[in-house]
Amino acid sequence: MHRIGNAGGNVVAVAGGDVNLDQAYPCSFRGQFLLHKQEVRIDPCTLCTCNNGTTSCEIESCPSEADCPVREIVIIPEACCPQCPYINPDKTKLCTFRGKFLLNKQEVRIDPCTLCTCNNGTTLCKIESCLLEAGCPWFEIVIIPEECCAQCPYKMVVENTNILYEETFEFSEGFTKRIRFALDVEVDKRQSSRIVRGTNLWKLSAWISPNEDGSGQKFSLEDQVFNYSGAEQEYIKKRGSRPWQWHELRYTMNFQGGTCDDYKYFCVKFDEADEPNPTYELDFTFRPVDDDEARLIDCVPLGEC
Repeated sequence: MHRIGNAGGNVVAVAGGDVNLDQAYPCSFRGQFLLHKQEVRIDPCTLCTCNNGTTSCEIESCPSEADCPVREIVIIPEACCPQCPYINPDKTKLCTFRGKFLLNKQEVRIDPCTLCTCNNGTTLCKIESCLLEAGCPWFEIVIIPEECCAQCPYKMVVENTNILYEETFEFSEGFTKRIRFALDVEVDKRQSSRIVRGTNLWKLSAWISPNEDGSGQKFSLEDQVFNYSGAEQEYIKKRGSRPWQWHELRYTMNFQGGTCDDYKYFCVKFDEADEPNPTYELDFTFRPVDDDEARLIDCVPLGEC
């Protein structure tokens, strides 16, 4: 086990190398427990870290003299040291905004629709605009305090699903191959919401099929190809025909349980996840155009077996 020792009271070093996180001890510090390597800031100048059962604190020191006359010095609550109007090596300026000082590039949100940024002494504000029509009947509109614009129940209507994969290869029964591919989903923008957000929204299943439409027995079935971020990828309605795509998807083909006659097509189905979690618990409906399930499925030919 590595031993911890104080070095001057402020810096703690780990002798002998890195600590195994599985064997590291938590810290008890000011009435709370900290995990190994967890940090807590006591004040703008003091940052404390748990190191295998011992809490060490580093205290930032300030220059004895400021780089500007005393009358120009500014005290900012979030900063450890007094600041000058020109505080950075590139000579960027502070901003004065609504009685507060902002560092260059620092942002402050005034309300759900307004985000202001300090830009070298000048504060610029961007105001989000909302569509005149919410996208749903007035009686379905939901007002959420944290959102700038009125929200509608989420609706996703899919026109077509397209696999983006063109590789062909030779294989044999019992063969295993891991592939990468992309997915393009065409959305009916007239019937779908302008935005859909949440977690665990989408599911993509993949399999090997003997038939071009994906029917019949499903070999090497993987129920969910999306990882966490893929399953929560948000949809935002955009002008034009820009695709809604997923890239760097991975799927392992196992050519087992059948014969070469069964391994003709690589198929996927895009669908709603089993337990979707839309933001703000808004109602969420998912369906293909005309309720045609075939629009959610796409298959591409495999190589020779």
